[in-house]
Amino acid sequence: MRETVFRRIMRTALSALLGTGALAAVSVQALALDEGWNPQPLADDVILDLPCDQKIVFRKVSTPQSEDDSTGGAVLDDRRILLGWPSEEQGFLDYTRAAFISGAFKADGSRFYLLAKYETTVGQYAAVRGEACASPAHAFEAVTGVSWYDAVDYSRRLTRYLHEHAADSLEALLGSRAFYARLPTEVEWEYAVRGGAAVNLTDFQAERFPMSSRIDNYAWANLSSGGSVNEVGLLDPNPIGLHDMYGNASEMTLEPFKLNKAGRLHGLAGGFIVKGGSFLSGVGGLRSAMRTEHPYFDPATGKEKTLRDMGFRLAISGPALSDLADFNRLRSEWDSAGQSRLPADEDPVNLLSQMEETEANRQIRANIATVKKAIRLENASRNEREDRLLSSMLMNSGKLLQFIRHLETEIRSRKLLLAPEAAASFDRLNLIVMESENDEAQGTKFEFNSFNSDLIVRMVNEFDPDRIKAQAGALVSELEQRGMPALAASVRRSADICTRLAQQEDRSREVILELSLAGLDP
Repeated sequence: MRETVFRRIMRTALSALLGTGALAAVSVQALALDEGWNPQPLADDVILDLPCDQKIVFRKVSTPQSEDDSTGGAVLDDRRILLGWPSEEQGFLDYTRAAFISGAFKADGSRFYLLAKYETTVGQYAAVRGEACASPAHAFEAVTGVSWYDAVDYSRRLTRYLHEHAADSLEALLGSRAFYARLPTEVEWEYAVRGGAAVNLTDFQAERFPMSSRIDNYAWANLSSGGSVNEVGLLDPNPIGLHDMYGNASEMTLEPFKLNKAGRLHGLAGGFIVKGGSFLSGVGGLRSAMRTEHPYFDPATGKEKTLRDMGFRLAISGPALSDLADFNRLRSEWDSAGQSRLPADEDPVNLLSQMEETEANRQIRANIATVKKAIRLENASRNEREDRLLSSMLMNSGKLLQFIRHLETEIRSRKLLLAPEAAASFDRLNLIVMESENDEAQGTKFEFNSFNSDLIVRMVNEFDPDRIKAQAGALVSELEQRGMPALAASVRRSADICTRLAQQEDRSREVILELSLAGLDP
């Protein structure tokens, strides 16, 4: 807080000096005590230049798919997530519901979209709208008092500016020139605030993203903000490097507000959605699931709705069909998403299609089409459930493999100490203890291998190798983003064992243990 006040005082002083012409030859940016447009830089920030010596910073938000898209992927792949909060007290507003998300762009085997690292600032807003450059005293504060229409207009202007001045660099990053800035959808915003693919499922579905200290270190709320909006990026970020997602300025999203009806969105489209809480909110109101509705126009004034604590941040996304070639893939993907895993001559959808083609009665054909639709939907739902089950099995197998390999490393280390040439340096009691520890570790290793062998054989029996490989690829990508490379490597090893076993008859525990320990130092 003291730092914020100090920075404001210094910028106000600089602004006054510039106003007198005493420092007219020196830019405001050069006089700034820090780079206020990115006060907490990260190596993988996406930084784009704006007029008035301003810049805007984005973060990649990865959305690993239900299948591995490292070799091109499927257009219809997406990621199932749970949003909301399981409390029934205000369930009509934000009760838990399933949603699906997918980024418009692809890189390094994962889809992603861009989300602004910080809330849109006064300086950025003035620069993009072609107004006079903002005073350095307030340039890095979150812009508030703007309407939903103002935010949409700003996104339009920013998109045009980026296409004129940054199209080549963005194409290199995104793999496409079909990009635009817009307000994030509620799903994009809430997925990002929760930590996206960088956190585990338990943390993702918690009330707030994981914090290592008090919430005051992450959010400007009513008791910490000083009663006004603050400069962006002064507090700690969430797990994917986004700042001020809770508090400071509440943030508008793209689509209309809908009530929650028993875990699904109601059919009435209302005003716009505001997320995150603001500097006027109590700490208890700063929750990932919190959602508020505001009318596009204030009924009391007849003017566009604005609030002194409401602002926004932008996303960069692209069209769902960014390439005409996608059309050639969509039909087969759509068909496969709703197909059963049965042979073609046993697939009820195929059998119904044959009946539909030969049936002359129009009503019967309509009834057949209705049944086909129901079966497709059920098949798609079942396939998604099976993919989630396979992902869980791979995760558990990977963890068991880690334990098994760790135990084997300890066992081999003790064996070296128990060898005659080394054992002479230990007394008899220590040798007995080490032998006992080794026996216990061997028993635990065989027990874990028994569990893991059952898991692996079940995966081989129930899923084809390509499906196992695809699901493992998505899980590995997610674990690497969560900073868990060892577990990611273990999951990859488990999938490789499944591939090996699918090609041979011997699937004994001994064979699986041998494959599990491959590559360890002797």
